[in-house]
Formats: sequence, C-alpha cells, structure tokens
Amino acid sequence: MSNEKISVTENGLADAFTEWDRRFRNEPKRFMSEAERLLKDTPYSYGRVCAPYLISILKEQGAA
Repeated sequence: MSNEKISVTENGLADAFTEWDRRFRNEPKRFMSEAERLLKDTPYSYGRVCAPYLISILKEQGAA
C-alpha cells in the first residue's frame, strides 16, 4: 500500500461510494470474487485492501 495523499471533496467521495455500490449491485459475484482474492493474498485489513480500489474510482471520476 502506498502513502499516496489525495484530496477529495465530500461530494467526490460520496460519488465514488455510489459507483462502488453500483459495481457491487451490477456484478456481485465478480465484485466479491475480486474482494476475496485481494483479502486472500494479503495479511492487511479489508480497509487497507480496499483503499487503493476506492482511490482508483476517485481518479476515474476526476475527483482525486
């Protein structure tokens, strides 16, 4: 995990979580298999594994 610093507004963060939820609802099996793979391959907590994914969504949306 990097120590990359990002700056995001509350609205940008809310939009990223909305996108996260949309992806989960549209493809729950794919989403869960990806999450399970990430957790299996690392001793870190769920948050440490998911943070880079959330940051990638923020960047895709131009929010970070």
